[in-house]
Amino acid sequence: MPNITFFHHERADDGRRTGLSVDGRRDAELEIFDTVEEEEDFDPTIRWYIDVRMPVATPFQTRSEVLAWFNSNQEIIRSAIEHAAEKLESGMDCDGAPWSFTMNSPAGPVRVSISAQRRLDSLQISKHLHTLLDRDWPAFLKKFQQPVLATV
Repeated sequence: MPNITFFHHERADDGRRTGLSVDGRRDAELEIFDTVEEEEDFDPTIRWYIDVRMPVATPFQTRSEVLAWFNSNQEIIRSAIEHAAEKLESGMDCDGAPWSFTMNSPAGPVRVSISAQRRLDSLQISKHLHTLLDRDWPAFLKKFQQPVLATV
């Protein structure tokens, strides 16, 4: 069954990538990437990530279809991130990474996966998720609530 994943990655160089992928395929026009300006600190390794994956009935052919789906399901995705943040307030055991859970929603099952590279990051994952919702989520919504007509 086709799926769409909302993802957020935070890198060792403090770069942040937030976006949507369709069946595992990323599209730069469905992402936001924020990075530090200093090239000497370039380190693309991922410090931590969250993926929120949901099945869709039929494959999407255009970015507009993906964005329409996202706009109608954004509250479900946000709720899944909030639930994960609550569950991880005491941290995450690195031996259990990635941590995944499935929750039910009106749109079907929602699969959430989270992993952190180091123990310190794991202990702070709930804080990171709240920061994602406070800082990156609004920017993502602002950019992707505008219609896009090109094909995927």
